[in-house]
Amino acid sequence: MSLIHLSGQDETSKKFNAPAISSKILQGSSHLTSIRNQNFHAAIIDLQPHVILDADQRPKLGMIYAFYKEVFETYNLTSTLRIGLPSSSKMSNGTWNGFIGELVNGKLDIFCCMSQIWIRYEAMDFSTPVFQAPVKGYLARPKLHVKWLAILYPFSYTVWFLVLLILFGSMPLFYIHLTIKHSNEYRVSVSHAIYTAIMLPYSALFQESRTIPPSVEVLMFATIFYSVIIRIFYTSNLIMFLTFPDPEPIPKTLEELSNREDYKIYSMRFEGAASEIYLNQTKVKAFVKIRKRQIFEPDHTKCMHAALFQEKTVCIGWPIIAEPVIVKNLTLNTIFNPFRSTPSEFSTAVSFAFPKNFKYFKEFNSIISWSVGTGLFPKFKLDATNYLQKNGREWLRQNQDSSIYRTLKHLTEDSIFTRTKPFGLENFRFSFVCSLVGLSLATFALLVELVPWLYIRLGFVK
Repeated sequence: MSLIHLSGQDETSKKFNAPAISSKILQGSSHLTSIRNQNFHAAIIDLQPHVILDADQRPKLGMIYAFYKEVFETYNLTSTLRIGLPSSSKMSNGTWNGFIGELVNGKLDIFCCMSQIWIRYEAMDFSTPVFQAPVKGYLARPKLHVKWLAILYPFSYTVWFLVLLILFGSMPLFYIHLTIKHSNEYRVSVSHAIYTAIMLPYSALFQESRTIPPSVEVLMFATIFYSVIIRIFYTSNLIMFLTFPDPEPIPKTLEELSNREDYKIYSMRFEGAASEIYLNQTKVKAFVKIRKRQIFEPDHTKCMHAALFQEKTVCIGWPIIAEPVIVKNLTLNTIFNPFRSTPSEFSTAVSFAFPKNFKYFKEFNSIISWSVGTGLFPKFKLDATNYLQKNGREWLRQNQDSSIYRTLKHLTEDSIFTRTKPFGLENFRFSFVCSLVGLSLATFALLVELVPWLYIRLGFVK
């Protein structure tokens, strides 16, 4: 935990490039001038983008830190700013630990940020909500691959049934025409008639050139016309299924995730967080299933890395925490986000916290309300995010031999620059199986014919 002294006369505050609150707030108003030249004890939770520390572990910028700097400079305040990540939970004896305990004990005057939940109202007062903190699940984008069953996708089961029914149903008709309606010039044996009756429908369907006996010319014309239409529809639809592969199925909501036993669930760990309290007390079936399977990860970066680099893994957390990790460590191209996120199932309002009946609560709440209404906090957040993204991309480019860079490059190129996939051996599995079955049957038939002949030739059978 770091301890920083802030003052309205601090030279570093003049270097911070942000719109001044004094240009909009009336400093002469009675309820704001009372805080001028006062000393306050403030604290920030040590999470990005709330505050960003430099190499010497001193705050450099951040959404909340920038707000503090502006307020202290505008109203000439002095403050001891504490930065840390302590637990903020209620003990079994009724006392609070962490920054909440210091608020209750009068050691802190202002703290950010804290979710508004009913159990905390007895210990502190909350300002106007600064932002919403939804809880989402983060997982890698689905992989695209061509399934070998794609050769069956162009037609529905009903169409396939009718195609096969007509194919095999036409064979007896060909046989009847070949054996009954034959001419004196074109007579065939029974075995040859059977072979021809089987091959003619196949030849029409696969566009094979074959001599057509006169007795089946009319029937063959109808079969060829039908086969051309079927083949055109099949090939054109097959190209679509092979060119645009189906993504693997992934859970799209937390409820779907609760039913996917094959997924590993990590949760961003912050002791005393509103989401932890909710998941521990809720009776919603989906969240109860998640609670039983989740693995708490206090290192938020590791949680996001696991979701991206491990198969079938999800990281449950807050966008306000997950987004800085993504832009800092996991972004090569600004237009590509390697993650998919689920919709938020529940959300909490996040605010500044003050001691109960704090003397200057009205003044600070007015400043915070104005800052929220004019969009200062999103602006400060954007500044922090851009800084993290710039430094993160430079670090990745300097470490192009790392596994993280290679994986991110593969994911980026795979998703942005091409969506088509080359065919692999598995895509021709069905064709190869059919060929092997045919070769096996032909070999068996050959052996059946050769064995008696060999027996006769060798004198075993007279």
